[in-house]
Amino acid sequence: MGLLPATQFSLRMRATPDDLRSRLAAHIEPPAPFVYFRPHKEFAGTIDPRGFEVFRIGRYRNSFRPSAYGQFSAAPNGTLVSVVIKLPQSFLPMVAVLAVIFGAVALKALTDLLFSSARGGLAQALSFPGVCPDALFILSPVAVPIVSIALAWACFGTEAAALRDAVTRILATGDPR
Repeated sequence: MGLLPATQFSLRMRATPDDLRSRLAAHIEPPAPFVYFRPHKEFAGTIDPRGFEVFRIGRYRNSFRPSAYGQFSAAPNGTLVSVVIKLPQSFLPMVAVLAVIFGAVALKALTDLLFSSARGGLAQALSFPGVCPDALFILSPVAVPIVSIALAWACFGTEAAALRDAVTRILATGDPR
């Protein structure tokens, strides 16, 4: 089991790989950096003779939007399509950048906490019987990656199920709805 969620499934289709590629091509446009500002199809990605890579185009930015990676292979009476749905590789660097940003801010809060003469320094802050807000904030570089990965696991299921249903319908009927 990896750090990020993924799911895989296989489809046995009676159609040939060329038929499946043409069904996908009707609903997929090439990836572009600004697909949000022009009319578009429902999916973006690439298709080649061996398989495909697609993701759903949304009118909003969704960091938890998974991609589907499929491979075509010959099977008796048709084609076997093996599909893996997972988060893009850009997700972990984004979490790392957030952790560094929160880490820098938390380091500043830590130095303020340690050297603050107005509060009596760290000894007085940590002896406070309640919870010290600055001390909790210092834990944010640890909390940000944990919360981000937990959100990825929580949000992945619904996004992956919708993508799986759409890809399955396109390959089976040529219609994503």
